[in-house]
Amino acid sequence: MTALNLRSVSKRFGALVALDELSFDVERGEIHGLIGPNGAGKTTAVNIATGFLRPSSGSVWLDGADVTHMPIHRRAAKGLGRSFQGARLFDQLDVRTNIRISIEQRRKCIGQPQSKAEISSEVEQLLEESKLTAVAATLIGRLPYGLRKQVEVIRSCAFASSVLLLDEPTAGLGPDDIERVLGVMTNHRARLGILIIEHDMEVIMSLCDRVTVIDAGRWLMTGKPAEVQRNPEVIAAYLGTDD
Repeated sequence: MTALNLRSVSKRFGALVALDELSFDVERGEIHGLIGPNGAGKTTAVNIATGFLRPSSGSVWLDGADVTHMPIHRRAAKGLGRSFQGARLFDQLDVRTNIRISIEQRRKCIGQPQSKAEISSEVEQLLEESKLTAVAATLIGRLPYGLRKQVEVIRSCAFASSVLLLDEPTAGLGPDDIERVLGVMTNHRARLGILIIEHDMEVIMSLCDRVTVIDAGRWLMTGKPAEVQRNPEVIAAYLGTDD
């Protein structure tokens, strides 16, 4: 089932064309990579998908419904979650409370009963599967960067009920932290459609089911990671050559 679909989306900022008739879809149950050179339009595409920007033309569909003119909060209410390049957390609250807030927000958005026992159980399950139980009572402001990023991804997963958009979730992380963050995404891939912007090609190629490549705001290809790696246009535009 298609969870997110961009159809012929263009975005112009004056004379600058940031996106030019861009189309791709994200299926529920898959992790879909969005890659391209700096300035290719990746973050613009995500901003349009979430409602932070409106397209100049084209449309955005979420679970089969046209949400092009729907505001951010209503898209969130339909199950769309997002993380950002910089971790956006409540530094004055502990890890457990940050995760609880996201679960409560999701339940409120989708009209799910706010059972304290069920919420507590879900919080503890997320902490356990992410191996964060030991720091559950630690204030976010006291965590090292890698753990902050991990909590941000967990919070995003806890909030999303349909589509999750992740903007460089492993940026600035070491190998161990990357492995833990990827583990969080893998744990939730079955119930969500996940779109990830990521510059680390090892992460993209090992994690994603499909990859969409854009250059100068235009679609180049969508395919499996191995197909993307072999595509001459992708190699020339993004992966580089030996010349």
